[in-house]
Amino acid sequence: MTAADAPLEVRRRPRTALAAWTVAAAAVIGVVVWFVTSPRALATSDEPVVASTPVGQDVYLAVASGEPDRTLELTGVRVHVSSTAPVEVEPLVCVEGSPRVTSDPEAFCQDLVAPEGHSFRGTDSLVLRVRGEYAGVVNVDRVRLGFREGVRWGTRPAGAPATVALLGR
Repeated sequence: MTAADAPLEVRRRPRTALAAWTVAAAAVIGVVVWFVTSPRALATSDEPVVASTPVGQDVYLAVASGEPDRTLELTGVRVHVSSTAPVEVEPLVCVEGSPRVTSDPEAFCQDLVAPEGHSFRGTDSLVLRVRGEYAGVVNVDRVRLGFREGVRWGTRPAGAPATVALLGR
């Protein structure tokens, strides 16, 4: 029998080896996805920031501070507000400052900018501008920061809750 007369054979890989490689690759991909989407938690506090302001006047509350060893590229800020009267609540980044509670943030901040696309450093703070035209009470839950930190990204709660009393004139 010559080589030309021998039957043609196709060698198959063992299915168990293919299954093992598939499971190993899926596990590695799973760990990488978990790592990328699970950045460290941000600093939080249960002690609320409390303020009061007359109706029609802005009040600024620093609800989250930057962390000295981290730089976050902000992709958004989620704010959950419950109020007894209609209000405007706007998140802003106080660059190089932290006013805690004020009606004049320029005295405490080098600049006041929208958070989306801004770097949030250890010397910065996230402030909420609160304004209402009617008397009432405003409760704000902890903010949730969407951010990227190196190759990692996520949305995490940060800072402290806030309560603002809007006082009638």
